[in-house]
Amino acid sequence: MKTWRERIVEARERGKFTEEDVRLASSGATCAVGEVALTLGKTFADLVWGPSGKCGDKGPMYGLSADFTTAVYAGRLDMAEDRLDAIEDIALQLKREATP
Repeated sequence: MKTWRERIVEARERGKFTEEDVRLASSGATCAVGEVALTLGKTFADLVWGPSGKCGDKGPMYGLSADFTTAVYAGRLDMAEDRLDAIEDIALQLKREATP
């Protein structure tokens, strides 16, 4: 499966996201946060809702997931890339914190 970085590059070349991109962005398992969650060995819920997994709590990527999905739905390529950058920055920070 393509990464979101690859999907954004292709969307820029086409001038828009595909219907598949929109569908994938709407699922926690396949959105940008879901993608980095896999690389961290965490779940979407861990990163969005935090360790308790309860709605109302805020994980490190709270808000970014919805912003990313909104950007893809709206065809806002710059916003999607900006949110992906922020998601990947937080993922990198979390990796550093987990490394002894």
